[in-house]
Amino acid sequence: SSASSFFTITVNTNGGSEVAPIKVSRGDNVTLPAVTKEGYVFGGWYLDSACEVPFNADAAITRNMTVYAKWTEETTPVDPQPPVDDVPKAPEDFDKFIDLAGYEWAETAINYLAYTGVIKGVTDTTYEPDMGIKRGDVALLMIRLFGLESDATEEFDDIEIDYYRDACRIGKAHGVLLGVNEDNTLYEPERIILREEMAALIVRSLVTMGHIDDPTDTDVSMYVDAEDIEAYAVPYIAYLTRMGIVQGDPDREFRPKDTITRAEAAQMLYNLYKLDVEGLLD
Repeated sequence: SSASSFFTITVNTNGGSEVAPIKVSRGDNVTLPAVTKEGYVFGGWYLDSACEVPFNADAAITRNMTVYAKWTEETTPVDPQPPVDDVPKAPEDFDKFIDLAGYEWAETAINYLAYTGVIKGVTDTTYEPDMGIKRGDVALLMIRLFGLESDATEEFDDIEIDYYRDACRIGKAHGVLLGVNEDNTLYEPERIILREEMAALIVRSLVTMGHIDDPTDTDVSMYVDAEDIEAYAVPYIAYLTRMGIVQGDPDREFRPKDTITRAEAAQMLYNLYKLDVEGLLD
C-alpha cells in the first residue's frame, strides 16, 4: 500500500477552546491556532500528555499525531515588569555568512556566536551549516564559550593538529573531555561528534563551571529510541531535554548515534548560553 499523502493532527486543548483535527500534507509543517482558557496562561504545544516534550512547529509532519496544550494558572505579579526582548542577537547589519539559506532556524544562533567569537566560519564568508562538526572543533567551542583555562600539561596522545590542541588539553584537565578508551589517552578529535557525546560534553562543562550538580535524573522515556542511548549519556540527555537545550524529532526519536552538524551544534550552544543569561543555570 502506498504511503499516506496526508496526516491528521489531533488537538487536545486540555480544557481550552476547542480545535478541530487538522489535516496536513506529508512533509509540510503546521502552525497551530491560538487557544484560550479562562484563568490560565497558554504554555505551548507538547507531544505528550505530561507536557514535557515540546512540539516543534518547524519540523516536517511525517505521521498522525496528537498535540497537547499546556496551561498554567494566572497569577498577578507582585511587581510587574515591562516585557524585554533580551534574546541575545548579533547586530542587524552583521551578515557574515552567505550560505545560511534553509537554515533560518539556526541563523540567530550562528550569527550571535560568530559575532562574539565563539564560532568561526569554514571561510570568511561561509559557515557550511550542514557539515558534520569534529570532536576537536567542539572542544574548542566549549572552551571558548565557558572561558575555561588550565596550566596542566597532560594531553591526549592523538592530538596532531595545533588548532585545537590547547582546547583539548584544557578540556581534559577539567574532566570536560573524556577519552574514548579506558586509559583516557585517546580523544579521536577528527571524528564527527555524535548527539549523545555532545550532550555529555555540554553537561560536564556545566558541572565543571559549578552551574549545576551532576544530574541524577535518568528518565528519557519521552524518546522512543531511549534504549539506543549509552548508559553514560542517559542523565545528560534527560537533563538537557528537561531544560529545553535538546529535543528529539517529531517522531520522538533522539537519534543518539547520529552525528551533529555545525548548524545543530551552534543552536545547542546558543540555547545553553540563553539559559545562562536568564540565570537558569545557577
